Amino acid sequence: MSAPVVAGDDVSLVSSWPAWVRDVLVLGGTTLLWGLIMFFAARAAGFDPWATWTWGRWDSGQYLSIADSGYIYERCVGVANRGPDDWCGNSGWFPGYPYMMRVGSWFGRSHFTAGRVISFLAMVGTWAALWFGFLRRRPLAAGVLGMMIAAAFPASVYYGAVFPISTMLLAVMLALVCLDRQRWLLAGACGAVAAMVYTSGFVVVVVAIVPLTALSIGDLRTRVRAALMVAVPVVLGYFAVLVNFQRAVGAWVALINTQASYNFEPAFPLVTISRQAQKLVDDAMPGIIGVQTLLVAAMVIAAMVVALCDRSDLSLGERGAIVLVLALWVLPLTLGGDLSLYRAESLLLPVVILLSRLRVPIVAGFAVVCVPVCYLMARLFFDATLI
Repeated sequence: MSAPVVAGDDVSLVSSWPAWVRDVLVLGGTTLLWGLIMFFAARAAGFDPWATWTWGRWDSGQYLSIADSGYIYERCVGVANRGPDDWCGNSGWFPGYPYMMRVGSWFGRSHFTAGRVISFLAMVGTWAALWFGFLRRRPLAAGVLGMMIAAAFPASVYYGAVFPISTMLLAVMLALVCLDRQRWLLAGACGAVAAMVYTSGFVVVVVAIVPLTALSIGDLRTRVRAALMVAVPVVLGYFAVLVNFQRAVGAWVALINTQASYNFEPAFPLVTISRQAQKLVDDAMPGIIGVQTLLVAAMVIAAMVVALCDRSDLSLGERGAIVLVLALWVLPLTLGGDLSLYRAESLLLPVVILLSRLRVPIVAGFAVVCVPVCYLMARLFFDATLI
């Protein structure tokens, strides 16, 4: 028999509600919190939050051009900050998302509107996968606070914008859920989707190390087979992207050559973080960008502490989350890619899976800090300061 509900005990009262009511309230509240932050940020920047075009900035135009008329791959003749031997066009952007936009337009909407709808639905789907796959089994307070962090995650403005961020995150979160349930091939298939929609998607392949090292699932042959079932579809997904460029512009290296024109240079992660932190005091870019980088670093470090302390109790999905978060966090730092590092940081949402294991006051602290950071970063997105 369950313990009686004590009058005035809000947590016990909510816990006594039917599960579906709690689920609706949590997911609805998550969406509402994100929506309110974006509403006030857009209005403060002088934009109508309900207008579809408010949600398109910078790279949104690249995805729209691919959806509208396909890929372009040409020499950078007369292009500022590019040499004549560099390659320009829109072939540095992955095909999964704009092709989804094209399919979405079959229902009588513009490609841009389709992109906005896809992003919003993928965002809500990501939160649903996070809740039902992981946070729902946490104590209620920790789970709800984890969802609050998810709603106000650093740079989560990109989740609802015409960018493939939330589409990749949905694929990533579903891959982790499948990994947790030992659905190896499904996890790999979700990883393949991530690899086809965004530059960082291929990194999902690192979660294949989880079944390979999980002694509990069987002998070495069983573990190797499981790891391959996760990894191979991701590799094939990335290979399909290269094949698509061969089909579209006659050069499978179009993606590589176009991205090479951005002159990424190897960098030591701590140097990149330090450079971001300098934005707090002496950089032309707003200091909140540096604050976000430090906040994300604190989240990742906290998640690492959790993973070490609770290592014997982590599920397969949680192990996959920490491996993936570390890979997605470190990779951009080693490229010296501080131009849009904040966008890469928005992909670290799976860190919430580990953070929700912390003591409630600590989770609450992260949630409280995330809200103003998310708001200020959203303002920078709407006024086109963020690239």
